[in-house]
Amino acid sequence: MATTKSKVKSRKKKTVDKSNKKSNKPAFSRFKKLSSLRKLEKEAAVLGTSGTLDTLDTLEQYDKVIKDESFFSKLGLPFLEFEIRFITPELAKLWISDMRNNRPVRPTRVRQYSRVMTAGNWFLMHQGIAFDEEGHLLDGQHRLLAIIASGLGQWFAVCYGVPCSAYDKMDKGAARSVADSIAVSIGPKYRTRLSSLARFILNGPSNHIKLEDTDIVLFIKKHYDLMMGYIPRMSRGVLKPIYNAGVGAAFISSAILYGKDKADALLDRVVDMNWQADRDPMKAMYTALVNNHGLKRVPDMQACRYWICVTGIKTAIRGRKVKTIRVRPVMGDLDGVEQLRHNKRK
Repeated sequence: MATTKSKVKSRKKKTVDKSNKKSNKPAFSRFKKLSSLRKLEKEAAVLGTSGTLDTLDTLEQYDKVIKDESFFSKLGLPFLEFEIRFITPELAKLWISDMRNNRPVRPTRVRQYSRVMTAGNWFLMHQGIAFDEEGHLLDGQHRLLAIIASGLGQWFAVCYGVPCSAYDKMDKGAARSVADSIAVSIGPKYRTRLSSLARFILNGPSNHIKLEDTDIVLFIKKHYDLMMGYIPRMSRGVLKPIYNAGVGAAFISSAILYGKDKADALLDRVVDMNWQADRDPMKAMYTALVNNHGLKRVPDMQACRYWICVTGIKTAIRGRKVKTIRVRPVMGDLDGVEQLRHNKRK
């Protein structure tokens, strides 16, 4: 009986040297736009040879095609028109009066936008005002109401011809958090902790005012080196199990108000557990933080630890001694901290 041996061919992986390989991928330009339009044309298969996009070699020809309403109608797409326009409070009132059914107005959002406009921090961007196919206001009522409330005109991108059916799809994307803004404008390191610390410092333990992302980012940029110096120190060692935004906000606020040297000296006493006396306020503060003193009276963990640290820091700076720290529902804050928060809320 004849036996046959199967021959196994060894397959060697081909290694490609990518170091000298040049990328043929063009940068984002009109060529990519033309490629996208050609793909649409191929999928729709509704354009004739006279309307093909393969002959578009210049940007002027491309602009002429995309401004042709019939081109988009053949593809089943809406024809949208855009303009950059300066909107005055009088024009905003006119557009609001012609608005059809829209979602209920959120006064807090209007006040938030109005504060930004009054402070001169409103920027022109792609998001703006939108009108439907019949010329009625479809998107942007809070922005227009903020213009009326502030009494200041603003530049906006205005879009005309948006289908009414698009309203259900608006503002459904992933909202950008403050941490995302910090990662883009400052850097990704400690972006979440920087955000929570700045919010706590500017808003205080009550946390009753809606802060703008711009205010938080500007505060972090101003005190970035100071905050980045404290976060690693308070995130390890004896403070690691008891650290939260309240603890960090108390020490960073004291460094801003009283000076970095004083705050560093107090923090070193806690980190090194080098107590100056039996009734050292820093020792009383640390003991209260470990035992979570005051949680029954101030249920919020961050606020409770903030008040504990504030009491210990104020007592130490005044040169007094204390054996225990008791948290009460109403306590005195750091001297000057309200002025700090007031300046950031204007």
